[in-house]
Amino acid sequence: MLMTEEGKRAREIGKRIKLARKEAGGMTQRELANAVGVTERSVVSYERGQVVPYRMMDKIAEVTRKQSTWLLYGDEDASLDPELFLEELKALRREVLLLRREFEEQQLGK
Repeated sequence: MLMTEEGKRAREIGKRIKLARKEAGGMTQRELANAVGVTERSVVSYERGQVVPYRMMDKIAEVTRKQSTWLLYGDEDASLDPELFLEELKALRREVLLLRREFEEQQLGK
């Protein structure tokens, strides 16, 4: 099975989150989850590259004492790449649209 570029990128982000967690004093997945305010299962999904936690990235960076740009791109300079920046914006837009749709559906159901 071929992995998409987005999937490959998500796995790389997950690897960096895992590395950051371990470098933060050997923190467990449960400890990171508690510190960030998510479930342990969410952290597992992040580290496996199944979910990219865009909304939680700043909190993960704060807790692990890493820069969010490093978590997302692997190095500081990569965040300046216009193509990568555009990809991130598109991904965030998709997430916002999904959240908006969910909110609207909940409002209609009331």
